[in-house]
Amino acid sequence: MNTSFAAFFERKGAVELLCIADRRDFQGRFTDLDDEINVSHSTLSKRLSEAQELGLITVAINPEASSPETVYRTTQTGKQIQNEMRKLGLPRTYERLRTVEELFAEGSEELVEWTESLDAALAEKAEEYSKQVEDPDVNMNPDVEFSPLDSQVKSAVFDDLESIER
Repeated sequence: MNTSFAAFFERKGAVELLCIADRRDFQGRFTDLDDEINVSHSTLSKRLSEAQELGLITVAINPEASSPETVYRTTQTGKQIQNEMRKLGLPRTYERLRTVEELFAEGSEELVEWTESLDAALAEKAEEYSKQVEDPDVNMNPDVEFSPLDSQVKSAVFDDLESIER
């Protein structure tokens, strides 16, 4: 497989691979790369093989590890390309991108938690409504209006949630 540098860097995970390998704290382990790069194991393995074929990285066994451990090191050619990547701001941009992705994931988790409480509140309101419909004598909160229309129940829940947040 004779890949050009340009073709390699057009592939998913290639630029990221060298950005991560450019870090001072990079240990060179597959697991470190796998934790950082948003590609499948097989894609990462392909990128590593391609990078090795292009002479961007070397593969060695870490003699200091308690069990045999493969490590990846950047070659002189790889370091030259990393230097150009730094001039273009790619490693810094990649780090900012990772930070934004983490913030997005955290925000998404918070949204899911919030919507879970919304779902619970909607279920509670729907249950209260069904009890009121079944037995109009049930002592209900007079400030809460119920309607058979789902949108009105949801509106009441949103109003309740907004007043709790204030």
